[in-house]
Amino acid sequence: MVSLQLAGHVRHRTEDHGGVVILDTAAGEWFALNPTAGDLWRSWDSGAGFDQGVTEVASRYPDVPPEAIRSDARQFAEDLFTRGLINITPAGSATVMADPGSRLQAWGRGPRLLTVAVAWIFLLVASVLVRSSFRTSYALVRASRSKWCDRLPDPRQAARAVTAVNRAARLYPGRAACLEQSLAAVLLGASRRWRLDWCVGSAPDPYRFHAWVEVAGRVVPRPDEPGAVDDFSAVLVA
Repeated sequence: MVSLQLAGHVRHRTEDHGGVVILDTAAGEWFALNPTAGDLWRSWDSGAGFDQGVTEVASRYPDVPPEAIRSDARQFAEDLFTRGLINITPAGSATVMADPGSRLQAWGRGPRLLTVAVAWIFLLVASVLVRSSFRTSYALVRASRSKWCDRLPDPRQAARAVTAVNRAARLYPGRAACLEQSLAAVLLGASRRWRLDWCVGSAPDPYRFHAWVEVAGRVVPRPDEPGAVDDFSAVLVA
């Protein structure tokens, strides 16, 4: 059984409609969960493991395929972990650890202080590159693909790189928006020969533009932008 525990710096409240509001007292950030996500949150908070929580929620929605609920719950748990809102511990079950379909056990601790410091340097480099020439930034990333980055990071490693840059951005005195942060994460990964894809895309009605990181076609979300990429389609992938 995979055990999930709420982080000590998290405070939460259940609303009348069943949703949950969460305050991350470490980052000073609020999060809001809809009633279905709130059901999972309350189940895990009560001590239920991942599987038990999914079973409890699935019993309340008999018209929804259980595997669809499990898939959504797995993504939800990973998002919560990436944002530092929960801790995930694979209990001593050989079955869970051997399950190749589960990615929960792949996540570990957040980035260390040294990694955040290095990420700050890459954020500075990314800011200079973006301001000087987007063409140069794009060419640099493309060149790293063909001559250097020959390893795909696992979900834990990719999340650490993105999270480290996001934390470094809080200490950065200049602009550190999505374009700078995504490029910095890609460069940080490249320093370890990891292939992180730099994606720049748009969303219509109204037109919006965004940049993010992917690994093998899968979005690596920033801790401060839950689901922010959902409405966007990549126009450029480097």
